[in-house]
Amino acid sequence: MTRIWTLLAVVALTTVGCEVPNPLYCDGDTRTCTDPQRPYCNVPARQCQPAPDGGAADAGPVTDGGDADGADAADGGPVQDAGADATSDAQADAASTDATADGPAPAQDASVDAGPCTATSCPDSLPICGAGGVCRACASHTECEQRDGTKPVCILQQCRPSVCGDGYTDLARGEVCDDGNTDNGDGCDPTCRWTGTVTTIAGKATSGGYCDDVGVDARIAPRYAAIDGSAVFFTDGDTIRKMILPSYAVTRFAGSMYESGTADGSAAAARFSAPTGIASDGTFLYVADAGNYTIRRMLIADGSTATIAGAAGQSGTADDATSGLNARFSQLAGLAWFKNGSTNALYILDGCAIRKVNLDLPNFPVSTLAGVVNGCGWTDGGLASARFAGPQGITAGGYGEIYVADTGNHVIRKIDASQVTTLCGAAGQPGSADGTGGAARFKSPAAITYSALASSLFVADQGNFTVRQVGTDGVVNTLAGAAGLSGTADGSGTAARFRGPAGLAAGSNTLAGDLLVPDGDPFRGDGRTFRRVTETGTVTTVAGAPVLASTTSIDGTGASARFSYPWGLAVALDGLYVTDHQTCLLRHLSLGDLSVSTIAGTANHCTMSDGTGAAASFLNPLGLLAGPGSVYVVDSGAIREYVTGTSAVLTRAGSTSPGIQDGNGFAAGFAAARHIASDGTYLYVSDSGTIRRLTIGSPWTVATILGQPGLWGGLDGSGTSARLGVQMGVVVIGTTLYVADPLNSALRAVDLSVQPYTITTVAGLLGAIGTNDGLGPAARFTFPSSLAWDDTSLFVLDAARIRQVDLATMRVTTLAGRSDCLAVVDGDHTRAAFNATTSLVYSPTTGHLYVADTAEDVIREIR
Repeated sequence: MTRIWTLLAVVALTTVGCEVPNPLYCDGDTRTCTDPQRPYCNVPARQCQPAPDGGAADAGPVTDGGDADGADAADGGPVQDAGADATSDAQADAASTDATADGPAPAQDASVDAGPCTATSCPDSLPICGAGGVCRACASHTECEQRDGTKPVCILQQCRPSVCGDGYTDLARGEVCDDGNTDNGDGCDPTCRWTGTVTTIAGKATSGGYCDDVGVDARIAPRYAAIDGSAVFFTDGDTIRKMILPSYAVTRFAGSMYESGTADGSAAAARFSAPTGIASDGTFLYVADAGNYTIRRMLIADGSTATIAGAAGQSGTADDATSGLNARFSQLAGLAWFKNGSTNALYILDGCAIRKVNLDLPNFPVSTLAGVVNGCGWTDGGLASARFAGPQGITAGGYGEIYVADTGNHVIRKIDASQVTTLCGAAGQPGSADGTGGAARFKSPAAITYSALASSLFVADQGNFTVRQVGTDGVVNTLAGAAGLSGTADGSGTAARFRGPAGLAAGSNTLAGDLLVPDGDPFRGDGRTFRRVTETGTVTTVAGAPVLASTTSIDGTGASARFSYPWGLAVALDGLYVTDHQTCLLRHLSLGDLSVSTIAGTANHCTMSDGTGAAASFLNPLGLLAGPGSVYVVDSGAIREYVTGTSAVLTRAGSTSPGIQDGNGFAAGFAAARHIASDGTYLYVSDSGTIRRLTIGSPWTVATILGQPGLWGGLDGSGTSARLGVQMGVVVIGTTLYVADPLNSALRAVDLSVQPYTITTVAGLLGAIGTNDGLGPAARFTFPSSLAWDDTSLFVLDAARIRQVDLATMRVTTLAGRSDCLAVVDGDHTRAAFNATTSLVYSPTTGHLYVADTAEDVIREIR
């Protein structure tokens, strides 16, 4: 079996390896030393080293018996003095055999001693030219990469090549790999070469996802925001996130980006469900947890969370004068904290009403201030008779009044102690006009905030894509954006563009009176940024990145190509095959020039018909497997073959009608097939709780060999007694079929040489979710879904991580991916991140791994 038959298939820290080729590894034959500072191959150790001391010995492995220090500058070793004077250096070099044989000591010594350093003059021992022109130790990988791309890793304060296995315990030797070294004596495998460095090679990332980072490198989807001192708290998905000012560093404050829920407790344990409004009183945050129909209170100091009103999962409209927990909420949106005299309360938008939570009483009683939850309309007047239409934004003014962005009525309302009035805009008349009171026009205003520094209200006029300023006298002016023109452009006044300004935050001295505007299209998910708006209307993007609108499939090269939900990958000698799922195409990516071409199907013609090239069509193309002369495609309820020599597409088994049915050819059926592998005689297909076996060649017989249709679960065993999950990745290595079982969070294996076929769990624990590295059952997986094999290690695509498995010991380590980040972020193993991946393959031609990052329509390479 050749490796191109290995399929790796599909859904969706850091012990690392060496660059390819590893500049520290050699064998004296096929791998030679290329680093001029380490030109000598120590064959017994299989390690590149500085040449033995003395003259011509620097050019090859000749032991000349010269000076034994082996570390002077002439041999490429570190300059030890760094701060010594030039005279001392010259004397020291001249006194050694090397100084005579190799010529004068490098100018680097003199420059370090004689004057300010430069970016290239510092020695390896103190590699970075720092403040005042003084060489210093490195502090980050980035510093090292900028200094010398061949030594991009900062280890023990020195810049070194990417290395393998640091921190990995070799059980046979009882040793731990030491930093910066790959010799056999420390337990490292000298042939390892994986660094976890990730690069996007085709397609253009959409900048979506969820990622803790700084400023525009963060990935966010802010909805409502509240400022507390030098921090901004905002709701995002099922989490509460925090952004520090003025650095704009974003972190998760509470909740989980992977899991919604209702749990109270610590910040890490708390769970939310689609939280909307958020407000701060300086000690606590208050959150309208819309998906749970509850009001939550969080201690700002540590994020500990408690439910103070409503009941999780129970929708309603009931007030309660004794306990907030007995009240019920229905359609929670924005909220505002208000304190004036003896009043300390939350005002909450719920459907078409304004509800109130009394914070001064211990049980937080709930009442309705104005409007009726399910009684929408427009009426000014007394609090009980007033009507609203789906208001989204609310804020407390400076004199005890409440202001509401009455979204459905396209107006701004004012609530005082006894009545509701319309401050500006005309009910039922959307528009964009500036003016005073009823002469002004709004279009679906979504948020409102009061700024004491500006003594004004600011409105996110979402339907107009503008930010408006409203005086308490009802005078309206457009501060930034142009009515009817959406976009993401920074600029001043009408030159700026917004995608959909939502919640507003103001009132922080740190912002010097400026606004922070969460900006994103609420329906498409575009935007996903924080914009800062000055009092003069100048707009800058300070966090997040604009999300690119999705596009159809476009042939091209590298970043100019476009995919539309690339799902399956298969590797062959000439490149990668890709199923472009949403446009129903089979495409090819050359790993030479990174050109992308469509080889079968017609974009958006999603049906199942055999034919050649563009005349063929696919219905639901997913997993792929490349073999000699063929590429097999999992397509809805069928397995189809693309013949590489003729571009013909042929249906081999199954049909358009899904359903698990054993049999020959078209009489067989598949229910939810995803991934496919082969041992050269059979194809093995994962299919809705089962493993199916398909004989290659007529009559293309399909048989279920493990599991029972419709009975998902996690149970090791033989035949129909075994229980498996769905969307399982499969790969054949020798006579073993490995199965990545995402439903059970485990790696499982089947010995194909023994019947009846039996599945066992070999790494992870059935049903135990986690990210821990470790041996066999001590390791944990989150959502293992696709597998790849490089003849040495098994690689597992595990949600937002790439895991590496040593099959000899079943030790699981993490190659790349971050727990705080679901996004397309390129870089080394400390920075690289993934969003929603589906397929992982290994190319023996290039020696790299490749991943389909489906959520952001790109193909990525891992070294």
